Amino acid sequence: MDRADLGLKLKQFYLFESYQVNLFGDQIPSLPDEHAIRVFGRMVERERHHVHYVTERLEAYGFDIPHPTDDAAGFAGFISAKAVSLLPVEERYRINAEVEAMACEHYEKFITAVKDDQPLTDMLWHNLVDEEFHKHWFEGNLRSQGKS
Repeated sequence: MDRADLGLKLKQFYLFESYQVNLFGDQIPSLPDEHAIRVFGRMVERERHHVHYVTERLEAYGFDIPHPTDDAAGFAGFISAKAVSLLPVEERYRINAEVEAMACEHYEKFITAVKDDQPLTDMLWHNLVDEEFHKHWFEGNLRSQGKS
C-alpha cells in the first residue's frame, strides 16, 4: 500500500471509529437496563481506544487528523448516530451488529493490505478482536430475545 492510500485508509478508520463512539454513546441514555448501559459504556471506552490508536498511527506517519464534521458524509454519520437512539432497542441492536460486521470486514482487508507493517498490523488485529466481541454481543442479545 502506498503512502497516500495508507493515509486515506487510516483517516477512514479514524472517522469510522469516531462514529462508533458517538453511535454507542448516544444510545446509552435510552437503554432499557443497567447491564446494557454498562456494556455500551464499555464499548464506547474500547472505541475511544481505537480512535486513540489510529490517532497515534496517523501522527507517527505524519498525516493530519481528520475532523468528522469537515465533510457532508461525516456530518451525516454523526446525525445518524443520534437518530439510531430513537429506534426500538432490537432495531438498534440489529443496526449496531451490522456496523460492527462492516468494521470487521474493513479491518480484515486492511490487515491483509499492510501485513508487512507489524506495529500497524498489531493495532489493527487488536481493534478487530474488539469489533468481533461487540458484534457477537449484539447478535447474542437478538438471539436471546428471539429477534435474530
